[in-house]
Amino acid sequence: MHQNILSQSKYLYFKIVCVLCVVVIALYIFEEPRVAPNGGTFLGYTLGVIALLIVIFLIIFGIRKRSYKSNLGDLKHWLSAHVWFGLALVIIATLHTGFQFGFNIHTVAYVLMMLVVVSGIWGVYMYLNYPPLLSDLLNSKTIVQQGEVLIAIDQSAYQILGTLRDLDEATRVRIEDLLNAAANEPIILQWSDRLKTDVTKTKTYFAMQELESLFLTGEVSLRNLSLAMVKRVNHLQQIRDFIQLKTLMSFWLLFHVPISIGLLAALTAHIFSVFYYW
Repeated sequence: MHQNILSQSKYLYFKIVCVLCVVVIALYIFEEPRVAPNGGTFLGYTLGVIALLIVIFLIIFGIRKRSYKSNLGDLKHWLSAHVWFGLALVIIATLHTGFQFGFNIHTVAYVLMMLVVVSGIWGVYMYLNYPPLLSDLLNSKTIVQQGEVLIAIDQSAYQILGTLRDLDEATRVRIEDLLNAAANEPIILQWSDRLKTDVTKTKTYFAMQELESLFLTGEVSLRNLSLAMVKRVNHLQQIRDFIQLKTLMSFWLLFHVPISIGLLAALTAHIFSVFYYW
C-alpha cells in the first residue's frame, strides 16, 4: 500500500502521539490540584516541559531536512513525526495553560504556537496534494521544457500558415498578426498575476477564438491552425496553473517560517519570565 507522510510505518507516529495524548488528558482529568489548573502547578510544569521538548524536536527537523548527508534516519519518518507531534502540541500546550489566558507573553506564545500549527496543517495539505498536481500539470516536464512546447506550437502554426495558398492577403496578414501577438505575449505579465490562472484574456485565447470563427465561417483550410491554437491555450493554462501552485507554496514558507521564529522568541521570553518570577 502506498505510504504518504502521515502513514509512515503503519501510522507509527500517530499511534505514539495518541498514547501520549491519552496519558496527558488522563493526568489532567484525575489531577486534584489545590488551585485552579494552570501552568504553575506540578502537572502544569510537567506538561510545559513535554511541550518544550516537542518544540525542540520540531526545530531539529528543520535542521535535519537541510542535512542531506545526515545518517539520522529517513527524512520521511522525520517529517511524519514532525506532523503528528506538532498536532499533539496543541493538546499538551493547551492543558499546560489550564485554559488560563490573558494579555501577557504566555498567551502570545500560545497564539503563535497555534498559528504555526495551523500553517503547518496547510503545509501538509500542499505537500500531499500539490506535488502530484505539479507533476501532472507539467506532464513530468520542467517549466523550461513546457515553455519549449509553446515555442514548438508557434513554429508549427507558422509552418501551417505558410502552406495555405488559398487565403487572401488581408486574411493572411491578420492571421500572422494573431500568431505574432500570441507568440510574443509573456506567460505572466506581472508578479501579481502569478495567482491568476485564467487564460481567457490572453492574446493566445483571442487568437484561438478568431481562428475558430474564421474556420466556422467557411475558411476550412484553417482547421489545423485553429487546432494548434487550441493546443497552445491548453499548454498555457497548464503553465499558469503550475506557477500559481508554486507561488502558493512560496507564500506558505513566507508565513510558516517567520511565525515559527516569532514562536521561538515568545517561548524564550515565556520560559525566562516563569523562572524569573518563580
